[in-house]
Amino acid sequence: MKKIISNYIARVELANKELNFIDRNIEKKQDKICKLQEGIKKLQKRRQKIKYPSWVSEVIEVLAQQLAIKMNKHYKVFGPFGLRAETTIYLFDDESESIAEQSTWSVRITPGDLEKGEFFYDTDELTRETKLNSPGFLNGMKIVIKPLPETVDDIVEVLMYRKKIKGGI
Repeated sequence: MKKIISNYIARVELANKELNFIDRNIEKKQDKICKLQEGIKKLQKRRQKIKYPSWVSEVIEVLAQQLAIKMNKHYKVFGPFGLRAETTIYLFDDESESIAEQSTWSVRITPGDLEKGEFFYDTDELTRETKLNSPGFLNGMKIVIKPLPETVDDIVEVLMYRKKIKGGI
């Protein structure tokens, strides 16, 4: 019986050795996981602090300021609106009056692939590719767009003028 018990004890010791070895490895790997998770949390906090640039404030607003200076006008930016995220720059003379109550120059701009710096402007042409009363039609996708010119002088050339008629629209 001693030999049976002795064999049993030897096997228990061997099993315990193997279990302890495995447990130490598990512990080491869990420590690595904890360190990695801490690193991930730090990166997530760092990521949250990054202020992603706004195309409206960093492109449209700056363009509006440059156009206003070039034309000696005041400006307002409206948008982005709709499925196209269209944004309109209005240029006008009198800041004390609503833009609806005075003549204005304007350009409606739609972003393309922002990571490539693509911007488009609305022309006064209509396309026949958009079906009547479709969501695209109702969201301005019936208008032909063209790439926004590269210089302020060229953008001035594509501005649309809306004359306010005294006593009417």
